[in-house]
Amino acid sequence: MLRGPPLTDKSVVGVPRRTGRRVVLRALLVLLCIVVAMLCAAEFLLRVTDFTQAPVSDGTYGVYRFDAELGWSAAPHSASQTTSWTRTISSQHNSLGVRER
Repeated sequence: MLRGPPLTDKSVVGVPRRTGRRVVLRALLVLLCIVVAMLCAAEFLLRVTDFTQAPVSDGTYGVYRFDAELGWSAAPHSASQTTSWTRTISSQHNSLGVRER
């Protein structure tokens, strides 16, 4: 009777068959830890910045206001001045919100 090594859960080259499963499970565990760490970092960042106390807008944005029927239009009696590299543009709106000059 031939006596050889005991029958185990090893393949021909001596590497356990369950090694592939362990590698996959370890990789999934590392991925899960990374995702949890990123979510914790995002939660911390959002709590530090605290966007809950955003200023309440009166519906205007600069010289424009939002109307439910018209959409965005110029606010009455508003004025603006825009400066670019080569010129400055000034505009004023009358009581109707129409640009006069």
